[in-house]
Amino acid sequence: MNEFASLGHIIEKSLNDLGLFQKARKYQVYVLWPRLVGELSKHAFPRRIDGDTLYVATSSSVWSQELTFMAPEILSKVNNALGGQYFREIRFSEHLWRAAAREGSRFAESAGPKRSGPRGQNRDRQEKDLDRVLVSLKATMRRRVAELKAKGYKTCEKCGYLFPPGKNECPMCEARRELYQYNSAVALLERHPDLTDDAVSQTLGITDLWLVQRARDELDSRWSSFIRSSLAQSDRKERKSVEMVETVAKLLALRSGKTAEGLTQREISEILGKRLAAILKKE
Repeated sequence: MNEFASLGHIIEKSLNDLGLFQKARKYQVYVLWPRLVGELSKHAFPRRIDGDTLYVATSSSVWSQELTFMAPEILSKVNNALGGQYFREIRFSEHLWRAAAREGSRFAESAGPKRSGPRGQNRDRQEKDLDRVLVSLKATMRRRVAELKAKGYKTCEKCGYLFPPGKNECPMCEARRELYQYNSAVALLERHPDLTDDAVSQTLGITDLWLVQRARDELDSRWSSFIRSSLAQSDRKERKSVEMVETVAKLLALRSGKTAEGLTQREISEILGKRLAAILKKE
C-alpha cells in the first residue's frame, strides 16, 4: 500500500470512529474547490452546506449568473471528486460574499447560536478533530498536485484545472467550447439550413466537424418529428399549411444543401420520399 493509500485509510478510519465520515466527505469540497474550478475560485467559494445543497458565494451578480449556467457541470465535478452523490443542488449568490468570516463558517452546515454544556463541548471537539483531518487532506492534495505535474499534467490557462498530457485543453473548457459551438451551429442551420458542413464550420470557426453534423442531426430529428406529428393530426387540406410547407422545405435544404428551386422533383422525392415531396409540389 503506497503512502497516499495508507494516509487515506487512516483518515477514513478516524472519521468513522468519530461518526463524521459522511460529513467529512461533504466538507472536502472546501479543499477540492480551487482544483475543481481553477481560476474561478477567485470569484466564487463554497460558503455553507445545508443538507444536500451547496451554497457558493460569488463576487458579483454577473458571476452568479455565469456560474448558474455552469451549475450542472460543476455539480457533477464536485460529486465525482467526492466519490458519490453528496450534493443534489448548488446555488450561487453574491449576497453570501459579504457574509462574516470565511474560515469561521467553512465547517458548519448551518448558522446558529453557539451551544454550551457537554453537547456543545463535544461538538467543538468533533469539529476540531475534523479540522485537523481536513488540514491533513489539504497537505495530501498539495502533494498529489505536485505528483501529477511531475507526470506531465498541465494547468489549463483558462480555468486552472489540471489535465493529463496529450490534450490541448482541460475537459471542463473543452465541454464548454463544444456546447457553445454546437448551439451556435444549431442556431445558424435553423436560419440557413442549405449551408454545407464546411460552410458552417468556416463561418463559426469550428474545427470539429462532428459538432456540425450533430447539430444537423438534431434539426433533422426535430423537424421530422414535427412533420410526422402534424401529418397524423391534420386532414388533407391542412397538410399544405404555410408552416408545414416551410418545415418540409427546410428539411429538404438541411439534407441536400440546396433549396427546392435548385432541385428537380425527382431529386426532391429521392431526398424526402414521395409523400413529403408531394407537399412541395406546385399544383
